[in-house]
Amino acid sequence: MTPRRRVQLTALVLTLLVLAALAGPLVYRVDPDALDFAGAAAPPGAGHPLGTDESGRDVLARLLVGARVSLAVGAAAMLLSVA
Repeated sequence: MTPRRRVQLTALVLTLLVLAALAGPLVYRVDPDALDFAGAAAPPGAGHPLGTDESGRDVLARLLVGARVSLAVGAAAMLLSVA
């Protein structure tokens, strides 16, 4: 793989991750804080693509919300560093 191709692939992956973080909660409308003790620690399936945690919360929904918060913190740190 050439260095140019590697840079293009890296840019594509980062762009997809940012888009997923920004648009994910709008597209995947599952409450990340909803508790479902009956479905606790469920494996991945149709209802929960990444499964659920020990409290029955959807892992994908929590991942998307966490990514959005991480992007906001990173952007704030960048803006503070250049100001």
